[in-house]
Amino acid sequence: MNNRIYINGNNEITLKPSDAATEGILNHLISAQDRRLYACIRAFGCSTLEAVVASFSKTLSGHPDALSDFAAQYETTGAYRAEYRDVCDSIGEERLKHEWAKRCEELSVAARDAAMQLRVALIDYKPEVREGRVRRDEAAWMKLCAERSDGAALEGSASAYTPSDWERIAEDRAQAQARHTIKDHSYTLHGKDAEGQNGRSGTQYDSNTVKTHFQ
Repeated sequence: MNNRIYINGNNEITLKPSDAATEGILNHLISAQDRRLYACIRAFGCSTLEAVVASFSKTLSGHPDALSDFAAQYETTGAYRAEYRDVCDSIGEERLKHEWAKRCEELSVAARDAAMQLRVALIDYKPEVREGRVRRDEAAWMKLCAERSDGAALEGSASAYTPSDWERIAEDRAQAQARHTIKDHSYTLHGKDAEGQNGRSGTQYDSNTVKTHFQ
């Protein structure tokens, strides 16, 4: 019974989540404006359940799991994918990044409260650093930089190097990396609490922007 989707005002027909994969069924039941609204809400970083309830609840109702599954099936359709791409292009990357940051802020309140207590407990946490592991990590990062920057990070094509080549490229940096990994990736404070940390003022931490030692 929990997998039924009810059509408001229609007591004769119920839907299954899989019905949403058929474009004609959804197009018949849901207006173009509400389909567009769903794509916009998803583009803003809300979950499928949040989006389907906010967009389709005038027409559909049911168990939250069923509604979430219904939305997931809808997102397999070509119509939705085209709508989503168009919405993202229309909204623009900067606005989307702003909305994604807001969603993360909304979701992370409880986690941040827990993290404040855990940072104190973990202040002396110093895991063992193994040179071989550090070298492989460094090689993987360098390879990614080369691939994503069209070779600008390193001379030559990234595809020209084998995994062993990347390890050799990274080897001369591994010793320094091993010495600084714990320090660079230790838990940091932000804002006024960061005064004097690593020689920086508190205002330099207000953006919460992390720069790794690879840059």
